[in-house]
Amino acid sequence: MRSVRLATMLLLSGVLAAGIAATGCSSPKTEAEKPSGGPTGGPSGEPKKSKEVKAVEAKGSGTLKGQVKFSGDAPKPAPLDFKKTDKKTDIAVCEAGSEEERTDPTWRVGPNKGVKNVIVWVEPAVVGQYFVIPDDLKKPAKEKEVVKIDQPHCAFVPHVEVFYPSYFDATAKKQTATGQKLEVANSASIDHNTKTDPGNTLVNKATNDLIPHMTKNPVSLNFKPGDDKKPGDFDVVKLACTIHPWMNAYVLVVDNPYYAITDGDGNFEIKGVPAGTEVKVNYWHESFDKPKSVKITLKDGETADPKIEELKK
Repeated sequence: MRSVRLATMLLLSGVLAAGIAATGCSSPKTEAEKPSGGPTGGPSGEPKKSKEVKAVEAKGSGTLKGQVKFSGDAPKPAPLDFKKTDKKTDIAVCEAGSEEERTDPTWRVGPNKGVKNVIVWVEPAVVGQYFVIPDDLKKPAKEKEVVKIDQPHCAFVPHVEVFYPSYFDATAKKQTATGQKLEVANSASIDHNTKTDPGNTLVNKATNDLIPHMTKNPVSLNFKPGDDKKPGDFDVVKLACTIHPWMNAYVLVVDNPYYAITDGDGNFEIKGVPAGTEVKVNYWHESFDKPKSVKITLKDGETADPKIEELKK
């Protein structure tokens, strides 16, 4: 009898272990990919998945143009407490910054309730597919060869950026470098450090670099959107300064050029988006746990609004 019970327990343990190995510890990339018990692309709410890596069959291109707005009463940015730094001699430099540098950057809402610093970007609607990037977009424009974040006083400027270091090359069957660089500078008269916290630690390592004041040698950061042999991944990397603990910034790392950051009125525009096929429009604000998304199919030459829902605090 004991031998039967032991065999049963071993069998159940094996089934449980197999189930854990199959499901793993990964989480959906966006809110839209969370299983919800209904068809959001695949069975039980799972996203559509391609059996093999293949190109999106686009028919021309279009433009995504819209506005991200805040729902309800807009929050007012609170003044930052510069006394939180241990280096009290730095306070005067911090107070010399612009109004945006002296207030909490989390919510920048304009008079029309447009939300600034929301990142909007596009990816294939089917996991495992990739966009065929036009030759003129495989390299960044001259003015975008370097994505530069500065620290002129006691804030990262700009607060939000996008980094496009690679695209998926079908011939090479891997991510291929675009040549774009990501740098963090320090033009302030005080020292700063830049501590990075990537979301995907399997491919991106956390770093912590001291950046001397008024340095002519900015720190170069190297991050990947995801696995070198897969398309469609992205990562959100947080930057912080531990000398001045209120300082932070965010960088989205992507593998295609179809992205935008909302301006002070919450407006965005993304040109050249593949048309004639369903695409996923992701959007992210630093108040989110993870990006959210909507899906849309553009016609060739069409300009359409993906109708992003209003944000709430």
